[in-house]
Amino acid sequence: MKPRLPKIFVLLCLATVLVSGCVSKKKYNEMLSLKNRVQEMLDKRGDELTKLKTDVADLSAKLQDCDEARLKLANDTTRLASANRKMRTELTDTKQSCDQLNANYQKLKAQSSEKMREMVDQLELLQQSLNQREKRLAEVESMLQQRDSIMTLLQNRVQDALLGFKDDGLTVEIKDGKVYVSLSNKLLFASGSTKIDGNGQKALQGLANVLKGQKDLTIMVEGHTDDQMVSNLGAIKDNWDLSVMRSTEVVRVLVASGVEPLRIIPAGHGEFVPKVSGSTPEARSANRRTEIVISPKLDELYELINQQR
Repeated sequence: MKPRLPKIFVLLCLATVLVSGCVSKKKYNEMLSLKNRVQEMLDKRGDELTKLKTDVADLSAKLQDCDEARLKLANDTTRLASANRKMRTELTDTKQSCDQLNANYQKLKAQSSEKMREMVDQLELLQQSLNQREKRLAEVESMLQQRDSIMTLLQNRVQDALLGFKDDGLTVEIKDGKVYVSLSNKLLFASGSTKIDGNGQKALQGLANVLKGQKDLTIMVEGHTDDQMVSNLGAIKDNWDLSVMRSTEVVRVLVASGVEPLRIIPAGHGEFVPKVSGSTPEARSANRRTEIVISPKLDELYELINQQR
């Protein structure tokens, strides 16, 4: 509901008219115009307040979605490592069982032919199972090597595309099988701003030209701030808001440059995931950054590992 002029204001205006006696039509029109202008200002402020409340609700929902996506990605990585370890353990156990059966087979050669056939059949079944597991393990390791090769190639392509921005605080590296593109805020944003400047847009467009042709990649855009609290930034309440809004702006540029929206996840960490510890100007400058984390999709690898169970 839009705010209306208080009744007391209207009554005061009428009282002024009555006390002063008959007023000219020009004076009356001026007072009426003043009333209308005041009402328009109240209506405008009411609309702005409503919009700000809606924006805050939308950003809160997006932040929750980002946290859920990050947790799912972490759980998937942990599950993959656990499954791989379990498969190796099972393979070792199977090899030991096979060796033991081979030893028993040699000892029992002299026994009845029926007993020997049973042992031979069991040994053959275990050998087949062992061969299948070794084959699948080789496939998993091959896929992991292929993934690492692809991510190395992607790292090189990204570095080549962004070579001109290296001196502006841009780094590209591989960690845990993922490519991390780190862009300092001095390349993207002015202090306290969520608008990307022209140089930063050029860097993001160069990155998008590499990513839009890679359909089997998931892209997480993470905003980070230093440990100094924001102030006098209007609708931006704190470092959470600032980091989320900046990551969302980066996502918009990547999408506008051709990257599919469904492949990108924006997230904001505020000051809680620093790159460098400490409160020196150098440390705070390093922590004010946007990181674009590029990960391969692992659906086929999960399916192959599940076949071992």
